[in-house]
Formats: sequence, structure tokens, C-alpha cells
Amino acid sequence: MSSSGERSVGQGQASGSADGNGESDDDNDDPGDGDGHDDDAVEDEAEEEDEDEEAESSEDESEAADDAGAAAPPVAAAPVAPEGNWLSFDDLMNETYPAKSKAVYKAAYVKFELYLKSKKQFEPNVMPTEEMILNYFHYLHVEKFWGANTIWSTYSRLNAVIKRRFRKSLKEFPSITDMLKSYEVGHRVKKASVFTPQQECVI
Repeated sequence: MSSSGERSVGQGQASGSADGNGESDDDNDDPGDGDGHDDDAVEDEAEEEDEDEEAESSEDESEAADDAGAAAPPVAAAPVAPEGNWLSFDDLMNETYPAKSKAVYKAAYVKFELYLKSKKQFEPNVMPTEEMILNYFHYLHVEKFWGANTIWSTYSRLNAVIKRRFRKSLKEFPSITDMLKSYEVGHRVKKASVFTPQQECVI
């Protein structure tokens, strides 16, 4: 009787120890489940970091696009062609010449240009220098033997053309007038003699 009772008690303890091991196995499985939950958390954190990086990169791209748009220069508007009877400056100035003297003024300037071309000093559409004009008047006086009055007339004609072409006046060059005045030295203008009443009666 005692031996069978001991056996039953031993089996009970064995089963109890087996149950205890079973419970301990269950307990050992829980940390495993806990490790699974930790992996999910890490994956979620990694996804959140990726989303943050994508958001930052999109913001950087939008800012770069804004900066590029701000740095781009404004597009200039195309020039509008004038309407109606629009005249150039040269055309307008061409109408200011005296009708009777226009051809004479231009002919005088053409001669001046031919002189500059012969000396290889001519530049088209460029205001002639003071030195060029001085040399021309010296040439007229010394080589062409023009008188002071004729040179003064040429001075006036050249000045008229230069004012209309280059918006300059020869009066800005006092050395030119000084040279022309020097040509008058020793030159006397003959005055017409006044008739007496007796001479008038004879005539």
C-alpha cells in the first residue's frame, strides 16, 4: 500500500514538474514574442526616418526651384516699331537747312570729307576732331590761296552741317576762330568812295 502511494505521489510531482516546465516554456516563448514586437518598432522607426528624409528632400527641391525662379532675369519686351510718319534724327535735321543754301552747305562738307580721305583721316559717322578742321583751313589758306572771307564762309557751312549731324558747334573750338582771324591780318576791305554832289552831277 505504501509503495503504490509513493508511486502516485512521485507521478504527481513528476507531472507537477512537467507542468512547471511547460509553464516555464510558455514563459520562455513570451520574450520571443517580445523580440518580434521590438523588430516591428525598429522597422516603423526606419520608415518614419525615410519619410522625414523624403519630406526634407522635397522641401529642398521646392526651395531650389523658388531660388532658380527668383534668380532668372526678367524677359525684356520686344521693341515696338514706331507707327505713322516716324522720321529719324538725320531726316528731321535735314529739314532744318535753309532751302536755298542746303545744297551749298552739303557740298562744302563733301569737300571737307574728300580732303580727310586724301589724308587717310576720314572716319564715317564720327565727329571730326579739332585738329582735322584746323588742318583743312590751313590747307585752304596756304595751298589753295583762299581769302579770309571765303574761308569764313566755308567755316559757317561746315558748322551748319556738323551741328545737324553731330550736335556740336565749331564755336566750342576757339582755336579755329583764332586761326581764321589770323588770316585777316594785313587784309583790308576796300570801301566804296563817296561821291561829292559835283561828281554826282557829272555822272
